[in-house]
Amino acid sequence: MSGALGLVMAGASKWAKVGIVAAGGCWEAQFPNQTRCKRNIHVPKTTRVGFGGTPWLSISFGIGTGDFGPAGRFQGGAGGSGIARERMFHLGSRMYEITVQTEFCAGHSLVIGGQREKLHGHNWKVKAVIAGGSLDEDGLLCDFHTCEEVLHDICEPFQNENLDDREPFAKGLNPSAEHVARYIATEMASRLDEALKPHAHVASVSVTEAPGCIATYRVEKT
Repeated sequence: MSGALGLVMAGASKWAKVGIVAAGGCWEAQFPNQTRCKRNIHVPKTTRVGFGGTPWLSISFGIGTGDFGPAGRFQGGAGGSGIARERMFHLGSRMYEITVQTEFCAGHSLVIGGQREKLHGHNWKVKAVIAGGSLDEDGLLCDFHTCEEVLHDICEPFQNENLDDREPFAKGLNPSAEHVARYIATEMASRLDEALKPHAHVASVSVTEAPGCIATYRVEKT
């Protein structure tokens, strides 16, 4: 499937019942009464990365059209080049950033106020930001492909699974979007430590479990 519709979830997975998933994702089609994301966060339609009166300049790659292949990876269409990604440069503090993104479809059942929700699923969207104040001799903050591969490898075990049964949540950690973001960020920081030294680091990971419901974990620079 191409364009902005979302994922085609095929196969026998219990999280793949919808087929073609529109803007709301599989969670909206299958679980309309899910309570975790009843709160809505308004984002103006005019908001664009790198604009809106901010001091950011942005160059984006692979965002827009393309196909979602195995494991929900964005394969790239016209103008696409793999998982959605972008480079940014902050004029004030001279901080460079690159962003890599991926998706996976998985279920979970949260404990909220001592009560466990019914098992339900989401199309999870993950965005990881790598930042640094200087570039290497090739004019790069880091290699996009290395960051993409690490992000994909971390998220791949969650694809079409129940997060309750996967590490680190199988040991009792509540599988909230906040905990998912922290886990992915911590894993990325550990796996990319040598590749990013000395001038870059994993700055943050944001996880969207449903439209308007985004959790971000910011990594403390060591």
